[in-house]
Amino acid sequence: MESNGGCSSSRRPVKLCFDDGSEMVADHVIVIVSLGVLNAGILGKSGMFSPPLPSFKTEAISRLGFGVVNKLFLQLDRESENLETFPFLQMVFHWSDSEARNQKIPWWMRKTASLFPIYKNSNVVLSWFAGEEALELESLKDDEILNGVSSTVSSFLSDFKPQNSNGCVNSVECNHSHGKKIKFTRALRSKWGNNPLFMGSYSYVAVGSSGHDFDLMAEPLPQSSNSDFVEGASPPLQILFVGEATYRTHYSTTHGAYFSGLTEANRLLQHYLLHH
Repeated sequence: MESNGGCSSSRRPVKLCFDDGSEMVADHVIVIVSLGVLNAGILGKSGMFSPPLPSFKTEAISRLGFGVVNKLFLQLDRESENLETFPFLQMVFHWSDSEARNQKIPWWMRKTASLFPIYKNSNVVLSWFAGEEALELESLKDDEILNGVSSTVSSFLSDFKPQNSNGCVNSVECNHSHGKKIKFTRALRSKWGNNPLFMGSYSYVAVGSSGHDFDLMAEPLPQSSNSDFVEGASPPLQILFVGEATYRTHYSTTHGAYFSGLTEANRLLQHYLLHH
């Protein structure tokens, strides 16, 4: 994306260059890519913006955190469906290096807090993964996921009782598959971390950043000044930014992204109402 001078002959200040070699010129461009894509776009010689974004913008992009959350959907096999209702599991694990841990439970399951049916009596259950475990989930084969989750759930639901003779409650790793093994046959997961169009899921306030960085993310380019409409000055609102990482009060949410779109659309409408 080029601005300020690359397209002076067309009298439009912004030029967009696409992978297929085509180009487009415009008065205004609304950038809606994720914070992860922006992070990649300001590194090295990516060429995403020409000239490069100003330092206040790149520093805000660099300071904010961008995390990964993935959903995992699993289908119970028919033999396991004789459970009257698959329970809403709230799972508690021993530390990965604990001698008391169940060796059959893989490390990437140990920060998964819950597993539950997507609706009452459904044979499809849902679990959430975040951070390093979410990225690991993306790299695993379906069979590895099915075996790992089946082993984990079986350790909780075998000998399914509210409490055993040792006083152990079903929310911890007490049972060791003495009863019927729970099996899953199909897995479907999101892969936000490795998707090149997103490179993650959501922004967050990382150590060293603050809510003010979200405001800087939302600042249009070039920054407004009293000389906006002086002959020869750069036209305003060449590049506008939207997305959840630009909305201070609702970052990391879908509705935050939606609200940011409304904000920038209204900014352009006010621009033309006032000056045209």
